[in-house]
Amino acid sequence: MHMKSFMQWLHLRSLILCCTLIVFMPMPVLSIIHGSAFPTPDTLTGDLPPVILNRKAPYIVAQDIIVPYGKSVAIESGSVFLFAPKTSLIINGQLRASGSSDRAVVFTSLRDNNYNRSAKDGAQPQDWQGIMLSKDASGSTLRFCAILYAAEGLVSATRYIELASCLFLHTRPDALSIEGVRQTTGNMPCEYSLTISDQALSTVPLTKLDDPLKTKRALVRSGGITLLISGALGGGLAAFTIYQGMHDKSALALTQEQKTGYYLGAGVGALGFAWGTVFTIWSFTF
Repeated sequence: MHMKSFMQWLHLRSLILCCTLIVFMPMPVLSIIHGSAFPTPDTLTGDLPPVILNRKAPYIVAQDIIVPYGKSVAIESGSVFLFAPKTSLIINGQLRASGSSDRAVVFTSLRDNNYNRSAKDGAQPQDWQGIMLSKDASGSTLRFCAILYAAEGLVSATRYIELASCLFLHTRPDALSIEGVRQTTGNMPCEYSLTISDQALSTVPLTKLDDPLKTKRALVRSGGITLLISGALGGGLAAFTIYQGMHDKSALALTQEQKTGYYLGAGVGALGFAWGTVFTIWSFTF
């Protein structure tokens, strides 16, 4: 009797185990499939994070994506961006898109079925706007990048950028614009780099980019601070001397010539303080 009960319990346990396996076994399999063959894409809009890593799935750009003013964004090699119609990559800070010869960074249309398996219609030229760099994007670099199906290609308001082995396909023939001057791109990788010492818009040797306004900014700022401090100290000392001479009975009386000199010193000091403040503030605007 006990043996029969034991066998019944064993059969029941085996049945429960089989049912559990049938129900839950597909889950890890589906997990593996979705993690490799069908990864879920991320959607990007607005300001970009400091680092964008390469994923197995492409990034979908639903609205304009932006490199914010004063910020730096790095894109890892192999990253793919699928842009919805009329969207753009707007660069107001500094972009570092670092592709490689075997893992390019790709900017293309959402309808590009080479990168988007769910795309029903094939991509067409002018599907999305393109890459737009403002004057504040100096120092941005794009290496081994592919820009596909963009209406405007790459438009830069600053000449101080670097392009290394960048390919423009399925777009206008002059897909590269630097400070309003269109450059013919063709179907071959483009090379462009310009620093403060290079004053041509043609291809130049790849060099380390430098801030073209760094020296001017430093001179204006240091001069402004010096003028501000000197004016404050000199004017303040002159004003204090005048005040002491007028209100302190124990102090020696000032002659008219001395008063005139101190008044003049106080005025010059105030003027130096004012101009020093203006120059210092101005140095932070460029």
